[in-house]
Amino acid sequence: MTDRIDQERKGAELLPFYVNGTLSPEERAEVEALLAEDDGLRRQLDFLTQIRAVMKAEELSYSPGELGLARLMGAIAPARNWMLPVAAAVGVVGIALAAVLYHRTTESMPAYEQAGGAAAGPLITVAFRPAAQQGEISDFLLANDVMIVDGPSAIGLYRILVPEAQSKDDILARFRAASSLVESAEIAE
Repeated sequence: MTDRIDQERKGAELLPFYVNGTLSPEERAEVEALLAEDDGLRRQLDFLTQIRAVMKAEELSYSPGELGLARLMGAIAPARNWMLPVAAAVGVVGIALAAVLYHRTTESMPAYEQAGGAAAGPLITVAFRPAAQQGEISDFLLANDVMIVDGPSAIGLYRILVPEAQSKDDILARFRAASSLVESAEIAE
């Protein structure tokens, strides 16, 4: 069954070449054998033959030929000649701009800066309960207007920055009161 479908597909693909007479003798014999067995393929052959006849009967419009092609290429050549220097100039400007930007950014940025750098204010060392959820911890930190500046350490401790406007003792009391979330809280030394 599949071989038959493959043969019909190949026959349909070869039909335009058959109509134009450009097949090898072996391919021509193969298409003729398929045409003898398949009405659908014969209808396609009739359709393609009619299209070819209509195309052959149409009068060709005026073609400018070689002279027209030469005139067209002459008109295109000056346009092509100015494009190369412009493209080169754009490339040079782009490279120069990239170099300037790179130089400026590397000049103003330190080579290395630790993310948890020196904290500006009192710190509290906190251990959250293992069952505490990320969302709960985030909500608690936001509600108390504090932020994590370091952690978790290898044993799960976080360093929390207390803004200078707040009392570290008040924040420490709030952390200790949240016993469902906080396992321990101490002022960092």
